[in-house]
Formats: sequence, C-alpha cells, structure tokens
Amino acid sequence: MSLKDTITKLLNSNDTVFITGHNNPDFDALGASIGIAFICEKFKKKCYIVLDEDYQEMDKSTAIVVEDMKNRFNVIKSDEVKIFKGEENLLIVLDTNKEYRIHTNTSDFDDILIIDHHETDEKTIKNSYKYIDPNASSTCEIVEGLMNQLRVKFNPKYFANYLYAGIKLDTKSFDKATEYSLESAARLIKSGADTTFVNNLFAEDFEKDRLIQKLVQETKMFDFSIAIACQNPNLDVYYAREDLAKAADYLLKFNVNASFAIGKLDEQNYYISARSKGLIDVGNVMSRFSEGGGNLRSAAAKVPMTMSLDELESLLMHYLTPGYIDKEEDTKVKRLTLWVK
Repeated sequence: MSLKDTITKLLNSNDTVFITGHNNPDFDALGASIGIAFICEKFKKKCYIVLDEDYQEMDKSTAIVVEDMKNRFNVIKSDEVKIFKGEENLLIVLDTNKEYRIHTNTSDFDDILIIDHHETDEKTIKNSYKYIDPNASSTCEIVEGLMNQLRVKFNPKYFANYLYAGIKLDTKSFDKATEYSLESAARLIKSGADTTFVNNLFAEDFEKDRLIQKLVQETKMFDFSIAIACQNPNLDVYYAREDLAKAADYLLKFNVNASFAIGKLDEQNYYISARSKGLIDVGNVMSRFSEGGGNLRSAAAKVPMTMSLDELESLLMHYLTPGYIDKEEDTKVKRLTLWVK
C-alpha cells in the first residue's frame, strides 16, 4: 500500500491525530510536522503537534520555525496528550523510527504511522505502519511529495519555507540532492518558499562557528581515511547536536571516507555525530550504541557519561575495526569487513 493510501486510510479511521518528530527537532522534523498538520486539516481532523522542548531555549533559527508553528497549529507537550485524546487516535512519528528518540508514549496509541528516511533496526517502534525510504534525502521531501499527491496547499504560503529548509539541511545545501529532492524544492518555491529567507535561517553564529572549529582542530586521522574529532576534555562546554553534525559534515570536505564528531551534550551524556561518503555504513556503526542509529551516510548516538571522552573515542575505534581481511592476497589490500557497504 502506498503512503498516500495508508495515511488516507488512517486519517479516515481516526478522529484525532498527534504528530511528533524526534527530540531536539531540526528543520527536517519541524518542516515535516508542519506538512502533516496541513494534510490533517485537509481531512478535517483535529491534530496536535507534540513538542516538549522550550523553543525560547533553542537556537535562533529553530525558534523562528517553532514560534510560527505555535501561532498556526495546536502545539502541546507530551504530558498533555491524554487531555486531548479523542475516541480514535493516530500517532504520526516523523524523521525517526526509534522509541527512545521521541517523548510521546507509543503504548497509548492503537494506530501509529512512521514516516522517515533512516534505516530500521531492532530499536524501531513496534506495531506500527511504516513508510521508511532511506533513499529519500529528508522526511520533508517525502511529506512534500505526499502533499503534492493529495493536493494540499500551504496556508499561509510562507510555511513552505520550513519544508524547503528541511530539504536544504539534509541535502547539505543541495550538494547531495537527488532529482526528487530538486523536484520537491522546485514545487516548494512555486508554493511560496523564499530562498533568501531560508538561506538566512542557515546563517552561522560567529561564536558557535568558533566552537565548532575548536572541535575540528582536535581531529585525528585513522586507517581507511576515518576522521574522528573528539572534544578536548579540558574544554568545559556543551555542544548542541546540530553543531556536532556540522563538525562531522565539515570533515567530509577532506579526503576521508567517514567522519565522527564527539562532544559533551549535557551534564550526563556525550553525543556522536557520524557522516560517510558511502563506503563505510555509519548507521551500522552507531547502532552498536544503545541509543544510536541512522543510515549509510548519516547517523548519531547519545552515550551516557559512564566513561571519559578518551575512552569513548577508543570504544568507537573498537566498533570501527571488528577485524580485517586481505581482499586480494597479491596486493594485500585491506578493508573493513563489517562496515563496508
């Protein structure tokens, strides 16, 4: 069954819809949530976007999206879900398929639909309808395509900006865009997206950029052109997920197959952002951690502070090198056996 048929069936059989992206949502999760909310409106369904984070504590650009979203849609916290539930309730999970990456309790719902572009694993939410396309650049690309099929319009039109931002984010400003990404972006511009406005959302904060560069300066290069940037233990700062992602993205500009950026996320957790050019499956590598996963080219993991940063870096290297073989005995070409695509 196509995504269009699946969501049509689920919306027609439920009276209330709850929409959630992953914790600490980025442009892709937020943009996709907005697109699904417009679809719910077309079906005349009560819908609520679940967002536990305080937008006033988010970075400036993300806060702009959330503030507009709160002014246009019903935005609630996860502990308020029970207040607004109807007789038949659907939960739509966007830009993740892992239980631990959302605040909402999935056991409260009989019907769950996942729309995502990250690989599934044993931690994927059970008992759910799934539309997961790892070949899609972003969840916003999938949702925009669904809006186009269902002939859903943006109202007001400038909300198209936020799906465009989601695609721009996950395609690295269209460097990794597919023909489908570009088709979605073109339709969004036609629908009202303003590229200048979206580009301004991506403007770098000077102090944040300096912090990212401090992390990049700690980079070490390993066998198989693997780059690992690990925060200096003496640097007493916390990195946002998106900043670690930017550091990992930055390292891919060099002659490396995969990059990893490790930093302190908060008082209790580290965070690893991983990127790959396609040879090494970083999604598999990150899935070795209890709260980790992703896809071939983009993945991440949250790791409790039960070890030092140096020990975490060593553990990552251990996961990266499970064993070696001689692929061609005469030339002694060695390659990673477990993580090669």
